[in-house]
Amino acid sequence: MEAMQITAYIAGSIALARPSDLALDGLLSYQLLRRHFGEEFYFLPNPKECLYFAKLPLAMRGRPALPIQLLNTGDKWIAAKEGLKDESLWYWACSSAQIDVKGRETQYWNKRFDTQASLSDHIDFGGKVEKILIEQGRYKAYHMPLPTLVCDRVIWYAYGDMEKVAELLCGIPSLGKKRNYGNGNCLRWEITSMQEDWSDWRANKLMRPIPGPLAKGVQWQGGFNAQHTAFRAPQWHSGNQAMCVTLGERCA
Repeated sequence: MEAMQITAYIAGSIALARPSDLALDGLLSYQLLRRHFGEEFYFLPNPKECLYFAKLPLAMRGRPALPIQLLNTGDKWIAAKEGLKDESLWYWACSSAQIDVKGRETQYWNKRFDTQASLSDHIDFGGKVEKILIEQGRYKAYHMPLPTLVCDRVIWYAYGDMEKVAELLCGIPSLGKKRNYGNGNCLRWEITSMQEDWSDWRANKLMRPIPGPLAKGVQWQGGFNAQHTAFRAPQWHSGNQAMCVTLGERCA
């Protein structure tokens, strides 16, 4: 394993509210599980009920429980009904996304059922008096804001197997939300070796969220910021969230 810098060159903008929402371990996990399961990937159980493990080509840091260290890609990881859980505080050796935001804008996406009177002949209610509800349900109308970051690249720092990381990432064509609208298009990926490991710290500045108990021994310079957030992938799962230190500088 070695220290590396991962750069995704972007064609203009990414649909994201916050740079920190773009997690490297999340991207790698998705790619790895999709390759492992093949077509079965799209028929797996609801991940909120049964979560499968992805053994990333990155170092594990923190305090992973021994059973977690022994898991392989495709093994069941967290499943409440089966009594499977992971309460150990550990994370993959990768920084938060580093984005030099050139500007911010809000786009909008819309969804609306066409209610023109001329289309009424194309709807058959079987002789009953009915109507299409656009206030709720399947045909609900939407006018939703889409926060967008204007940038030309996204950078992460990581520690792991550079060759395997490159193999997984180079197949990702775009990042962020509403990619089919042209947002987050990746022009190319670049993975380079580094002398120093910046996945956790860079010049004593914290580069990623760290669960509070893992940061107890750190001597902070000028205090730190903390919030309840995700510290490993998948970030949406409550089992991967805790009160974390998200910003701070340690004493040299």
